[in-house]
Amino acid sequence: MMDLLPPVGWGEVATKADLQRGLTGLEDRLDARISRLETSLMRTFVTWLLASQATVITGIGLLIAFT
Repeated sequence: MMDLLPPVGWGEVATKADLQRGLTGLEDRLDARISRLETSLMRTFVTWLLASQATVITGIGLLIAFT
């Protein structure tokens, strides 16, 4: 089985610390992206909510005005 591995030195082998650093970096980037996505979704929801409420209030106002 060892004969199937490419010829590399021990300097090419990742250590647990290397993997942990890579995982930490990945987690940080993922947290940042999730935070940006949450912010974007919240802005979209608030915009939609305000627009829909404005439409409802305008409709009620028109009903009152023309009744």
